[in-house]
Amino acid sequence: MTSREDPQPLVPLEAAAQGTPTVGFAVGGIAELGERGLALTVPFPDTVALARTIGELLDDGNHREQLAADTLAYARSNHSIERLGARFVELVTQLTESRWP
Repeated sequence: MTSREDPQPLVPLEAAAQGTPTVGFAVGGIAELGERGLALTVPFPDTVALARTIGELLDDGNHREQLAADTLAYARSNHSIERLGARFVELVTQLTESRWP
C-alpha cells in the first residue's frame, strides 16, 4: 500500500479478508495497524525499505499467513457491521431528530 495518507485504511482490512497482508508507509491509519502488529510499515518515503520489506514477507509464508489472519480477526472484532451498525444507526437517528436553531 503506497498511500501517503489514509486515516482509516480499508484496503488492508479488505485484503486480509482475502488472505493478503499489507506492507506500507507508516502514515495515517496504517501506522496504527503497524503499531498493533497488523501490517508491516516503513518510514515515508523510503521506497527501498518498502520493497525490501515486501520481499522479506514474500519469502516468509508463515508470517504472511499469520499477519493476514491477525488483521482479519481484528477487522471482524472491531469493524464488523455487528459492532458498528447499531452505533451508526444511533448517530444517524440523533442527527435526524436534532433540531436546528
